Amino acid sequence: MFGHSRGGATTAQVMFKHPEVVAGVDLDGSLRGEVVTGGLDQPFGLMLGREFPLDDPRLMEFLSNLRGPHPLTQLDVEHYGYTDWVVFNPEATRADPTLGAQLETSYQTGTADDLQAGRSALSTQRKFLTHFMDHYLSHLGR
Repeated sequence: MFGHSRGGATTAQVMFKHPEVVAGVDLDGSLRGEVVTGGLDQPFGLMLGREFPLDDPRLMEFLSNLRGPHPLTQLDVEHYGYTDWVVFNPEATRADPTLGAQLETSYQTGTADDLQAGRSALSTQRKFLTHFMDHYLSHLGR
């Protein structure tokens, strides 16, 4: 299971309540709920954006309570940099700079002026999720 923003925080909480969820990833979600102090035994990956400080007390508490593998990476993007907006905003900016600026104000990715950075962020996410899920779920089909 994985999710972005509240979906990522929800992933962690669902895994806490339902240990049959084998693995999960949080894409730039602010962790909350019992899972922060209760931790997880299952593998749980985290991908954070530039506005999420790695020394955040809630994050540090959560990480200290994880008993399973928990790879963590940080991308140089804003919150919506974990969505398709990293590609849409730069494309909109190229077609209509005013529209691109409006979209980036509403859906901040940090890549509005750089289509390559947006594509790179999306590619990195896909690679991380694919590797993580392949690694921790490949045994289930056997």
